[in-house]
Amino acid sequence: MTNNFDDLKKITELIRSTGWEVDDDMVPIPHFPCGVPAGKPFDICELEKKWVLIPRSLLGNHPIFSLVVKGDSMIGADMMDGDEVFVEVTEDYSSGDIVVAYLDGETTIKYLCKKGDQMWLMPANNAYKPIDMSKYVESWIMGKVENGRRQYARASTMALLNKLEEELKKMEAPVMSLEDKAREAVAAVLHDLKKRKRLWYCVYRALIDATLIDKGDYEGFRSLVDKWFPGNDFKINLRDISKLAVLSFDKPIAEWVEDNAPVGHTVFFIYYKVATSVIMAIDPLWVYRKKGSTKTGAKLAQNWNKTGT
Repeated sequence: MTNNFDDLKKITELIRSTGWEVDDDMVPIPHFPCGVPAGKPFDICELEKKWVLIPRSLLGNHPIFSLVVKGDSMIGADMMDGDEVFVEVTEDYSSGDIVVAYLDGETTIKYLCKKGDQMWLMPANNAYKPIDMSKYVESWIMGKVENGRRQYARASTMALLNKLEEELKKMEAPVMSLEDKAREAVAAVLHDLKKRKRLWYCVYRALIDATLIDKGDYEGFRSLVDKWFPGNDFKINLRDISKLAVLSFDKPIAEWVEDNAPVGHTVFFIYYKVATSVIMAIDPLWVYRKKGSTKTGAKLAQNWNKTGT
């Protein structure tokens, strides 16, 4: 491998001069060892280019270059970070092909999906979003992946279109604010709150953990609840609630400890269940971030599973 095409020819002649044979059927192609990202677009002009020899049999009717994949957006196509792939420079491509696309001076590897007159670049990893090529001033397909150290299958056009429609619906759906999520979370546990009014402390603590209110702002807490449920008859007793803000209950929910709580063992799990129901509805990843972060967090995660909620 060399950085210069002329050097490659000299090396070939040098090898021949020592008595070794170099197959005339080997041809040089440009190679990008630093890769074109299978992730976010990247400027190919900045990439280091070398030259490599490949069998002529791998060449079709169009020029080829090779590159090393960087990123994980195509792992669903078995295209891994570090893979070497051959890309045919051609305009003969269709939906389902894995292509290298140029986007305003940057490049990326994705599945091509044609939807009407639009061309979309689809990842094979749910962590990434489809890319609408029409959103770029300059965009085109540089080539399609034809080969590599392993074979990469084309995708079903129908499967890509279905996935694109699914992603477009997600993108069009209004994003709920943190406060809206909290209101829905509280509405889901109102039945428990009406049966045991001191459970409102669980809501109060969850709203603190979600940074919707400040610790100690009981009036702000009640105002927020009244805003969410106008004309309610909850009759929240702030003084009773404040009495629960002691021992481990004065800490984030993840640090609540059964043996250091202002309530008994049986009641503790009722409080815990309501509190975690609310915080997890606001922040679904809460339990995963807290699980195992401390001994308490691990214990609470186990208790959550026991409650079956």
